[in-house]
Amino acid sequence: MQSFFKDFMDGLRGSSPANNYRLVATLAEPEGAINALAFNPTGTSLASDGDDETVRIWDLASFKCVQALSDIEKQWGQITVLKFAQMGPDVSTEWLCFGTGFGMFVVYRRARKSTYFVELLRLKVFTSGDSVESFSFNPHFRRLAVGSHNGTLKVFELEGNGRDLTLLWDDRYDDMIIQSLVFVDQGEHLNIYIMASGDVICRNTDTGEQVYAKRLQSPIGHAEVHHPTVAVVIENMTNGFDLYPFNKPTPSRNFPVETNRLFIKSAVFAENGKIIVTGSDHGKVYIFGTTSSTALQVLKHGGREQLVQVVEVT
Repeated sequence: MQSFFKDFMDGLRGSSPANNYRLVATLAEPEGAINALAFNPTGTSLASDGDDETVRIWDLASFKCVQALSDIEKQWGQITVLKFAQMGPDVSTEWLCFGTGFGMFVVYRRARKSTYFVELLRLKVFTSGDSVESFSFNPHFRRLAVGSHNGTLKVFELEGNGRDLTLLWDDRYDDMIIQSLVFVDQGEHLNIYIMASGDVICRNTDTGEQVYAKRLQSPIGHAEVHHPTVAVVIENMTNGFDLYPFNKPTPSRNFPVETNRLFIKSAVFAENGKIIVTGSDHGKVYIFGTTSSTALQVLKHGGREQLVQVVEVT
């Protein structure tokens, strides 16, 4: 993966929806790819990760890096995916979770009055040659699903104070990449999105039994779910992004984004699901309303050679 989105955009509530976002800061990252971005629940911090095997915590008041998380034993490998998740009953505590290229799943925790994150848990979920591709946590049943690049799926139950994970069941999808995992129906079911094929598989989270399987009309490069409606936006690997209503095999709308190179680009829902923000392979960020295929705004991030592979909102 190549270097991409390092700029921080701010939403403005102006009268023109086509000019709601402007650049307010550029974060000083080291050279190299950034694989994921995540805002904390209060929107006061941003976590970024990348191929340099380091997670950086940015304060969004000063736009400065206030902490860098790395493994002195070099057991992580590159950071492949990260999210904030509510893994404990105390809502004032922040839980930062991430997966790595060497098959590790790592959790850091920061209490409300603390300045820094402290490592709470690390688990060797997959072999060193099989990276963590995706994960999802359901706070209702306290279950964690983790998917690998080589198609292994494991579902755990979180016990005690968050330091113990018990394996409930696992399975393997040979020659498939588990691109995205999403708990639905308050955590009773798990939706599994398979890269490239367009397959979506639903499993019972108690038993692992398959509930259904379907194939979307679009190939899946990246899948992002809007949890309140369970609508999903798919990077279709050909001409942009497709919006799928819950449990429908055909898209309700296409969001065209020029595609010149076969690189995966992410998209996210924003403004309570009213807009979709996407990356591109030519240095631009696109903002669409969910009711129109015409972009509301196009943000220039870099030259046409620059990949914007990851975007995030708060």
